Amino acid sequence: MDDESRAGTDESFDRDDFCFVCGQKNEDGLRVRPRSADGRCTHEWVPPECYQGYAGILHGGIISTLLDEAMAHAALSAAGTSPTVEFAVEFLKPVLTGRPVAVEARVIERRRRIVRTEAELNQEGELRARARGTFITAKGKGVR
Repeated sequence: MDDESRAGTDESFDRDDFCFVCGQKNEDGLRVRPRSADGRCTHEWVPPECYQGYAGILHGGIISTLLDEAMAHAALSAAGTSPTVEFAVEFLKPVLTGRPVAVEARVIERRRRIVRTEAELNQEGELRARARGTFITAKGKGVR
């Protein structure tokens, strides 16, 4: 099955500022502030201890979430509303809690409704994780 037929393209994906990652109205969220334009996105964040897996090490699910969010915002800036179809993450080194991380993402390919991206998460000048993702353009409204 191809990417376009796998995605729920009949759904509407509206943004309301309650996203777990970037939603500033979500008191339980991460409240990351992505900056995106022209198919690129960056964001910084300091992971608190409450998101650790092992002692002092950020949980892999949160690392994946940060990478996915940056790729989604890169796709959004290039193609409009674009939900994730799939992504893969490589965990290269532990990401420590209590120390800033920097995430960068960019669109690497756009064909019809498919947008492919890649992202990197750096901490203390070292590449700690990277990802590749596929997104599909969909109907949706921006944050109100």
